[in-house]
Amino acid sequence: MLAIVQARMSSERLPGKVLMQIAGRPMLEWLYDRITQTKNINRVIIATSDVLTDDPIEEFCSRMNISCFRGSLEDVAGRFLSILEKEEVDEFVRISGDSPLIDPNLIDFATDLYRQGNFDLVTNVLRRTFPKGQSIEVVRSSSFFRMCDEIFLQQDREHVTKAFYKNPSAYNIKNFIADIAAEEIQLSVDSQNDFDVIKLIIDLSNNKPGGWRELARLRKSIYL
Repeated sequence: MLAIVQARMSSERLPGKVLMQIAGRPMLEWLYDRITQTKNINRVIIATSDVLTDDPIEEFCSRMNISCFRGSLEDVAGRFLSILEKEEVDEFVRISGDSPLIDPNLIDFATDLYRQGNFDLVTNVLRRTFPKGQSIEVVRSSSFFRMCDEIFLQQDREHVTKAFYKNPSAYNIKNFIADIAAEEIQLSVDSQNDFDVIKLIIDLSNNKPGGWRELARLRKSIYL
C-alpha cells in the first residue's frame, strides 16, 4: 500500500520544522523510518509544494532515495490527486509530516481494518481518542476523486480530507478508537515546545521510541 506524507517548510508557528534535527536526523527521516517499519506499506511518497522554500525537502528526499512529488502549495488535495493519477493505486494512507513518531503498528491496524470492509475511509480522526501526532487515514482512491469533485471551498482543498468529515453520511467511514482516552496528549510538532518534547521523548527512549501508549506515558512524564 502507498503512504503519502504531506510536508512543507513554511509552517507558520515553526518554519522548517520537518527538517529540524533530532539526534542527528531530520524530523522527516524519523517519520519515514517509522513508516517503513510497517508490514503493509510498500511505498512512501513525500508530497511537498513547488515553491522555492520547499527545495530542501526535495533535496532531502533525493539524498535518502525517497520518492518526492511537488505541486501547489495551497491546493494540497490537488497534489494528492496528481500522485494518484500517476500511481494508479486503489487506496492510500495519508500521514502528516508533523508526526515524526507515528506508531507503525497503528498504521498496520488501520490498513488491516480497511481491508476488512468496503470502506471509503478508515480513520481515527472523525472521533479523536488517540494522541495528536498519531492520526491515520486510509482512503479509497475512487472515493477521494469523488470527494474532490465536490469540493468548492479552498480551505477544504488545503486540508485534503476535510470534505469527508463534513459529509459523513455520503461516505462509508470507519472510525477506530483507542482503549484509553488520549486525545489531549500532544505528540505532533506544531511549536518549538512540541519539538523540544519530541526530542526529550526520543532521548528518554534511547533513540528507539516505542508505540503510541509508551509515547503517551513518556509525554505525561515531561513537564514542558
